[in-house]
Amino acid sequence: MLNHEKQLQFCKARRGAIAREFPRLNPEQCKAALATEGPLLLLAGAGSGKTTVLIHRIANLMKYGRGSDSEEVPEFVTEDDLAFLEEYARTGQGDKARQERLCRLDPAAPWSILAITFTNKAAGELKDRLADMLGPSANDIWASTFHSACVRILRRDIEKLGFASSFTIYDTDDSLRVIKDILKELNMDDKQFAPRSVLGYISRAKDELLLAADKNVSVMLPNSVDASSIIVTVQKPESVQAPIRKGEEIGEATLSYANEVIAKVPLVAAESVARSDLIAGWEQGRSLLTSPWFIAIMATIAALIGVYLILLVFYRRKQRQLRRVKKFRDL
Repeated sequence: MLNHEKQLQFCKARRGAIAREFPRLNPEQCKAALATEGPLLLLAGAGSGKTTVLIHRIANLMKYGRGSDSEEVPEFVTEDDLAFLEEYARTGQGDKARQERLCRLDPAAPWSILAITFTNKAAGELKDRLADMLGPSANDIWASTFHSACVRILRRDIEKLGFASSFTIYDTDDSLRVIKDILKELNMDDKQFAPRSVLGYISRAKDELLLAADKNVSVMLPNSVDASSIIVTVQKPESVQAPIRKGEEIGEATLSYANEVIAKVPLVAAESVARSDLIAGWEQGRSLLTSPWFIAIMATIAALIGVYLILLVFYRRKQRQLRRVKKFRDL
């Protein structure tokens, strides 16, 4: 194991070796692409290469993980490895497989990466460029708009919250219509309880993760408004509850305020983690099966089996010839 000084040298050489993977980036772009520890904010103008940096950063995370920005050094690293990596960082020459093994540190699985954009056009461009650079593995990256990513999560896991996956998302106008219907159903004056204001209170309460039955909801209301009335308003009456359960209509206000949504979030998160662990185990097994040493072992076994079969064929042919000779002599 290396001493502290040599560990620092190894980290510097590892970063330099990884940087050689991105020769087309300028120094500032390369600095951003190699940053993997903690949050990172990039401020740049249009056409300055922000998407390019994002794509190369994703590629770095998938191939080398935390290697370019971590001070952690694997225990198996020797001084010979340090000398090799320093030479590789200087010249770019050497055993590529060895360089990747020394630089790789907890590489990220593609499905664990979330790349969010603001428009569908930008998301489409991001997906295309990721596919061009990373190949088929780019299909498992969550590259989409914020809304598309959230809808994807809901389509997959909303049944665990008691709703059908065939839901419809309401915009602001649809949500206002639902609020108006609820006020009318409860014989409440829409002048005293303006639908847009009620929707605003609901949105603020959602931001605070408050349920309709929580006492803290009243803190968010004006002093002139009766909290109990608003609480009744945001709860789901039976007339609205039936179509929601069938998955025909789900309003932003009513869906997000169902008590079971927040109550069952830990269950969904736990199952998502379990699913990720299962996929990670499969990927680890697949990488093991495709590793060079495993392929070499299997090729050696296949060659030995082939030699055995050839010898067996010659042996049986020789036995038949001997039997024929013996039979001829007996005649």
